[in-house]
Amino acid sequence: MSRTSSIAASIIAAIAVLGLVQVQNASSASADPVGALRACRDGSDPAGLAGPRTARSVRAPSGALYELRYHDDSACAWGRISNGRKYDTVWVDRAYSRAEGNAGRWEPQLGFSMLGTATSTYTPAYNDDLVVMRACGQASGRIVCTDWY
Repeated sequence: MSRTSSIAASIIAAIAVLGLVQVQNASSASADPVGALRACRDGSDPAGLAGPRTARSVRAPSGALYELRYHDDSACAWGRISNGRKYDTVWVDRAYSRAEGNAGRWEPQLGFSMLGTATSTYTPAYNDDLVVMRACGQASGRIVCTDWY
């Protein structure tokens, strides 16, 4: 190994140790934008997750209930609407921190879903490990969101 290669390898190792970049083997790379530490994959169906809980909820003026559902073991989170009406929508937003989210810097409208004839539906699940999320939607023309979780 040349001196230049050795110096470059040392710098890369030091940066990785300091946590300034995430170094992964190609075989362990995740398609997940936040580098999942647990099993949740963005866009997965939460129907098979046993024991989810409601982390946050908010009721729209129309009576529709919006919930941010969370599964502790997988760090999956998704939005759910119940008691909704035709054309009501639900989605989740994701931010790297509450401060980022409150400053308007987040990934918007993940898993956007619209009600048809049913009165409830949910979004796909998204990785909530090391980030914050909220459930949002539009019911009878009004947009509501849960608090960040």
